[in-house]
Amino acid sequence: PLFGHPHIFIDNTFTFVFDEAGLRGIRIHWLFDEMFTASIVMEYDRNGNNVFEEHEVRSIENGAFSNLKNFGYFLHLTAQGKKVPAARVVDFDAGMRGRRLYYSFFVPFRVPFRTHNAVTRVTVGCYDDTYFCDITNAAEGCISFEGSASVDCTWELIDDRRHAYWGGVIVPVIVSLDFQQK
Repeated sequence: PLFGHPHIFIDNTFTFVFDEAGLRGIRIHWLFDEMFTASIVMEYDRNGNNVFEEHEVRSIENGAFSNLKNFGYFLHLTAQGKKVPAARVVDFDAGMRGRRLYYSFFVPFRVPFRTHNAVTRVTVGCYDDTYFCDITNAAEGCISFEGSASVDCTWELIDDRRHAYWGGVIVPVIVSLDFQQK
């Protein structure tokens, strides 16, 4: 396992989206390395203007994203300690931030508030245990919240040693989020 290496590098951010009923889902933003960016630009930016028009974004979604459903979009979700599959995503977008490609998408992940102001815990990890992709939480601003004015949230990044891979060499870092209604 020590001789394996990732082919794609991704900086990951999560935006936890709340509504009046609880957690509605997670908006995920991936920022790719320049090599993967170059390959997507060469294949999908048909007019060479370094901007992805809507039809090019749909082509990227169909040709370089949709297959990730077979891998759960590299997401590892739990609610109150129970695994929850990332069965689908919506609102896919792709574009350029400077010289780097980004993907943005929303994962419906409905977790209602618990009664009597009890705390709800979810965990979210984004990692590829085949190590083809190296997905790390962005250095700054990796966690944000939307619609959370009526929610008390605490979170931390934790080493998930139970799910270490590549012979235990790679330990994914996951988000542990506790929330409750104010």
